[in-house]
Amino acid sequence: MTLERRTGLGPGKKSLQRGSTFGKPRSRLNATPKERAPQARAAAMKMTADERRAAEAFERVVKRGRTCAACGHRARNPRVELDAHHIVPKEILKRIERQTGAPKGSLVWDPVNGMALCSQMTENRCHPRHTVKFKPVPRSRIPEAALQFAERLGLMYLIERHYPDTQPPGEAPA
Repeated sequence: MTLERRTGLGPGKKSLQRGSTFGKPRSRLNATPKERAPQARAAAMKMTADERRAAEAFERVVKRGRTCAACGHRARNPRVELDAHHIVPKEILKRIERQTGAPKGSLVWDPVNGMALCSQMTENRCHPRHTVKFKPVPRSRIPEAALQFAERLGLMYLIERHYPDTQPPGEAPA
């Protein structure tokens, strides 16, 4: 008894082309991560030139202090070691901009709504840990101006939901 190798290629085809799916050239969906990165950046950057400048200014202003708001880590290279974190989520601010007719990016890129957190490149990784709620940033670490920003927009419920009212270890209660 002989076993035949069966493939989904159809009659006459014995193997797949290297780097393809069922003989088709690579598409964006099955691209390698290296091929996908520029496409993802291009899709994420559907911003006008003014919005892009506002986003860059937001990042510069938020990282200016060179210190993580959650753990106090002092960054030697803030461009790599720190992330600019939106205290009130961008999605909420974009929705408010659409509903109120505010200029696009005026709330999203307001530096008052930001704080610097350690990036994935540091050992503390405060930003990713806060984002996945593994180690949320305590409410006491949020700048007062950001709390006023959220209160002015009626979004204090988001602050209460995402930032616990606890003291970090080693910090005396106020």
